[in-house]
Amino acid sequence: MPPTKAGRKTMPRALQKVIAEWRNRVETTFHKLTDTMELARHGAHTFHGLLTRTAATIAAHSLALTALSTS
Repeated sequence: MPPTKAGRKTMPRALQKVIAEWRNRVETTFHKLTDTMELARHGAHTFHGLLTRTAATIAAHSLALTALSTS
């Protein structure tokens, strides 16, 4: 369970920064997977199909990140 607004105010600044950086990373990755790579509109007809498309999308996302970091 995330801390309340009052609880966040009592956290050390360094911890707040780390949490903000990780939250940004997670939200950016989620946005890329759901919107940019169209995982939200996956079109799968079965659960197995959904898992296959999700794995392929994550693999493509990882490959794209790897290609960007090596160039």
